[in-house]
Amino acid sequence: MDLVKKTFIGFCALSLMFIAGSAGAAEMTPKVNHFILLYDGSGSMSNNHDVFGHPKAMVAKSQMQTMVENIPDLGYMAGLCTVAPQFALNASPAKFPSPDYERAIAGLSVPHTEFGLRTPLAQNLGYLEKILPKLPGKTAVVLFSDGGENKGGDPAQITSYLTQKYDVCFHVVSYAQSAEEHQTLNAIVENQDCAATLIGAAAYQDEAKRSQFIQKIFYTIGGDSDGDGVSDKNDECPNTPAGAAVDAKGCALDSDGDGVPDYKDECPDTRSNLVVDDKGCPVKAQMDLNVEFETDKAAIKPKHMDELNRAGKFLQNHPEACMMIEGHTDSVGAADYNQQLSKKRAASVKTYLVEEFNIDSDRLKTKGYGETRPIATNKTAAGRQENRRVMGVVSNAFKKE
Repeated sequence: MDLVKKTFIGFCALSLMFIAGSAGAAEMTPKVNHFILLYDGSGSMSNNHDVFGHPKAMVAKSQMQTMVENIPDLGYMAGLCTVAPQFALNASPAKFPSPDYERAIAGLSVPHTEFGLRTPLAQNLGYLEKILPKLPGKTAVVLFSDGGENKGGDPAQITSYLTQKYDVCFHVVSYAQSAEEHQTLNAIVENQDCAATLIGAAAYQDEAKRSQFIQKIFYTIGGDSDGDGVSDKNDECPNTPAGAAVDAKGCALDSDGDGVPDYKDECPDTRSNLVVDDKGCPVKAQMDLNVEFETDKAAIKPKHMDELNRAGKFLQNHPEACMMIEGHTDSVGAADYNQQLSKKRAASVKTYLVEEFNIDSDRLKTKGYGETRPIATNKTAAGRQENRRVMGVVSNAFKKE
């Protein structure tokens, strides 16, 4: 191959690379004009993270730096604030990227103790109202926090107020470990009308999930606004949260088909046909049994057959359910005698359910309490009648659709 041909082919290859690079860059469109990163330096952030084994504050600083390194240069203005234990403006909003911004992150203080550094998160988030009016256009705020030791107000109410008043949306990188901490941070994201999103610190370490989280907040690429890998023209669910697994239509997966997407489902293997709550967990079905007896008798009164039949049908319809059958007496007679009588009463109810409804006896447990647990006074006939009873308490039963 002569030099002219080599030169021409090389020129064509370089041209194609330049065109491809330019096209890739042209596909990136900023979703916001400005962003502010918020750092939680409260005492609880001095505790080691369960996954990383290092103070959560140190992990947060490192992950803030990683975020900054992965945000493309699309003309943003960027600020940096500390929101706990006190509010501080670490970097005034200025053109991004900037070496000064990275130095501001590196200079954030890491707490050395948990005690005495409570988090007035709601109050300090409110201080953003001094900054947001100076940022015309859309603003993304990303909070790096564990939501712990929160005192003095509801952060979710403040963020909701700010999103309604300003063109701002709050997102969260979460270091929460307790149920209360998770609740605090989840509420911040859920209590907004914008397409807010949250990612856990461990998930953030996954490059693909981190990239999707960052893209969802900051820019669109290739016509994929929510960064889920499905183009906008084919995306039937255009606002899926970062990191959520989606199907070919861009909708969040619901593996157990209970109507709650996997990313929100705390009970991901729910059996079909069960009613679930907003966390994807089965809703318990209630069925209490109360049968009264005559004095010194363990035989079931005919008037209580309907009550027992209702219990039997319930147990048939809920084969997963069990019942604790508790026998009781009034205080007439010797305590030892009453103890045995209470056991006989519980046994008679169990026998009826097993024989009439073919309920597996292993699902029915009995216990006699004698006269030790009265629910009414034993000084009157009416009270003693109430105490001569068998109660059935169902467990492991769930509502069906």
